[in-house]
Amino acid sequence: MADFSQTITIVDNAGTFFRVIRREYEDGSYEERSERLGTALVVQQTYADTLKQQAQSLASSVEGVSKNKKVIGDMKDTDDTIATAAGSRPTDLITTELKADFETSGWTIRETEGGAFVPVVFVVNAQNNLRYTVNGAAAKTADCFGAVLRLRNYPTTGNSTDMYRISNGNYINSDRSV
Repeated sequence: MADFSQTITIVDNAGTFFRVIRREYEDGSYEERSERLGTALVVQQTYADTLKQQAQSLASSVEGVSKNKKVIGDMKDTDDTIATAAGSRPTDLITTELKADFETSGWTIRETEGGAFVPVVFVVNAQNNLRYTVNGAAAKTADCFGAVLRLRNYPTTGNSTDMYRISNGNYINSDRSV
């Protein structure tokens, strides 16, 4: 499928409104389609509903995000409980499963919001602990729960940064600041 850019414009034609969708392709060709929306009041209501749906989706996402630290803490507690009871951690299996991904070079992180990216190196040590170094600094421990990665003591001792694997495979924090 060809790459394209899309623009949507609302056009008034003698009191009847149309949504005009234009797709422009890499080769310069384009296609345009218009959809009759109706009167100004219909357009206003349609987009009011759309905005409310988008706002509800964001609110639901934030509700989930607001619980992340507690949920990750609970996950860590479960991992510790199983380690005590069974002698091995569930996260050991996850770390083993993802070891090759983490030990691949090319990882980067922003040390400060909006700052430059610096290298991160991950290593799984002999005890199957995931360790990381940022820009050549001392190694620190990371907890990997699959799509959630907690960088302990990052950016400073006593603080942790929680990262989440998104659809492209990269890990980001919840506000994309690092």
